[in-house]
Amino acid sequence: MRLIQADQGQGTRAAAPVAALWHAGQAEPRNGLDVETAAMLRAWLAPDIEAARSWEELSERLARKGFLVGFIDGRLSLIAEGSGVVLCSFRFLGHGFAELRNRLGRPHVLVRDGRKALGVVMH
Repeated sequence: MRLIQADQGQGTRAAAPVAALWHAGQAEPRNGLDVETAAMLRAWLAPDIEAARSWEELSERLARKGFLVGFIDGRLSLIAEGSGVVLCSFRFLGHGFAELRNRLGRPHVLVRDGRKALGVVMH
């Protein structure tokens, strides 16, 4: 594992626990993260996930760290923005879709690729 700098806008960057494979454009299975990387990712993203008051805010917060919020095959998933690699489900991060839907309301999803069942949360 290595640290990748994620753009936070206006030239500031925050170090993220990101495996090099995430940015190599190579797909890996959902929840294929090693235990240490998964724990670091959960801890790093938890404040943003918990503080978000809308789907739009959640998407913006995670985009600043280099991630997209999307649905893959019906699962709410975390996606590496640069490569499009599906990293894990939000349930794996400790925040299932039902919990987020109850707190944030119904998301509006833009279908990006029907063949891959990919939809990105708009707001």
